[in-house]
Amino acid sequence: MQTAPHRGKKTCAIPLRATQSEARILDELLSIAALRGNDSQSKWTDAAFLKASGIETAEACIQAMRAELFPHETALRARRVEALRSINGGPVRTHFDNTLETAALTVHAQIKSKADYENLLARLQSFDFSEWQHLCESERIDAD
Repeated sequence: MQTAPHRGKKTCAIPLRATQSEARILDELLSIAALRGNDSQSKWTDAAFLKASGIETAEACIQAMRAELFPHETALRARRVEALRSINGGPVRTHFDNTLETAALTVHAQIKSKADYENLLARLQSFDFSEWQHLCESERIDAD
């Protein structure tokens, strides 16, 4: 009798516990590193390197690999996160277009009280969407 693999888990070359989704992303990033022809692929599969780098989870490994493989994109994402700092917090969480191609925002607010509602209004009113659009447009101009 054959036993089925544990649901939600997939083994990958990275010596960290990862979900199937994380394993897929890690495998894709390792493939990109291999295509670039540098030796970075071997270090990411080395448990000692990961431990020395303070990388203890698959999510942290994904972030570190993306930062190394795509430094410009990582910098753009960090700029967008910083630009959204004034609106995020309290009952509000915003997410931007992951493709970095548009200025589209998704705003999620969990309002449990009148104070949360007032906080939401204050954050929305203080956020300058035209400044946000300008930032996103300048990123696209830089990319071209």
